[in-house]
Amino acid sequence: MRSIARPAPDMKEDDPRYISADGPVNLRHARREDIAPAAASEEALARVERVHARHLLGASLQAQMRAVVPHARQPTHPAQIGSAVAAATGAVLLLLGGIQSQPLLTLPGAGLLAMGLAGLAALAWQSRRRAASKALSALPTPRLFDDEALARFDTALDKAALELGEPVCQQLLALKASLVRIGTGAAGVGTDEHFTRDDRMYVQECLRRYIPDSLEAYLRVPGAQRQSAALGHGESPQALLMRQLALLQAELDRREEALGRSAAEGLRRQQRFLEAKRRG
Repeated sequence: MRSIARPAPDMKEDDPRYISADGPVNLRHARREDIAPAAASEEALARVERVHARHLLGASLQAQMRAVVPHARQPTHPAQIGSAVAAATGAVLLLLGGIQSQPLLTLPGAGLLAMGLAGLAALAWQSRRRAASKALSALPTPRLFDDEALARFDTALDKAALELGEPVCQQLLALKASLVRIGTGAAGVGTDEHFTRDDRMYVQECLRRYIPDSLEAYLRVPGAQRQSAALGHGESPQALLMRQLALLQAELDRREEALGRSAAEGLRRQQRFLEAKRRG
């Protein structure tokens, strides 16, 4: 495309100020296909790859575990509301009686304030006593995963994210979902004949060792040879990794089912109790 700048009325074609060109005058007049794309830096491309890899693995396991922890909130007791209202009313009457020098307001105000404060103090004492009694009588079940183990697991997956393909990432997503469900469910039940201490330890070791160790062993294989079947005696290193993750998933599924039976034991125990009471 030839672009010609229109000359001024007093300008001729042989004038040195007269300019003509075969290309567009500026980028605004250029066609889209004639504009060369801007070269992206290697650092920017690497950053995009890291973000995409982390997106395939989903949110960190530590964040998912925190998101499912319920926030316990105790409802306000009606007596607490009544005591607070009485104390506030007494304070207002006492203040007005003091300003206006009216004993008829001061005396009831002092009585209401004292009664309200006494009620709040009694409720606070009872609440502390119930909490202490509950803490002594209950046998709390320790958390299945500690924060340090969760952080190490997430770090191991972040380091491996760039080297894993989408099929492996999908398996890891399923494993993380199973760990979240088991970790949440195990916080409310102990060990019994269904969900044993060995089951609990297996799930903990899956998070701490089994999954990270399989990923680490896979990453030690050179990238160009991970698809070669000759290295794995008929299976490629990637196929071996996927088979190991599938085995871990099957074991976690079995433990999750056992955890469900353990959680339902309390309901079955209540059913037997009610049936015994009916016969009695």
